[in-house]
Amino acid sequence: MNKKGFTLAELLGVIVILGLICLVAFPPILNSIKKSKNNIGEATLNVVYSAASIYVSNHPSDYKLIENSKYCVKIQSLIDEGNLMDGLKDPDTGVAVDPEKYVSVTVTDNKFNYSMAKKDEC
Repeated sequence: MNKKGFTLAELLGVIVILGLICLVAFPPILNSIKKSKNNIGEATLNVVYSAASIYVSNHPSDYKLIENSKYCVKIQSLIDEGNLMDGLKDPDTGVAVDPEKYVSVTVTDNKFNYSMAKKDEC
């Protein structure tokens, strides 16, 4: 008698093996997705800070290297000057960066340190 097909035991064995592979493979994949989202957030902030650096460099009379000085640059100013593209996503929320927000620029040791001001005022 010529039988074709698989037995129930063979099918269950394959299902168990595939389940084990999924258990081993999915956590690293999910972790790498999470890390890449964090890297995107950091890259976005670096783009905004670079745009602020270029803007501040292009306006030396307004932004001087005076110790402990704090300057605020409006995102809309960065967009208007062509240093930043409109529609850039906020790393925390994933929503487009509000052009009315500010980038805070603080002078320490004759260089600039940046932070993204989450408020509407600086």
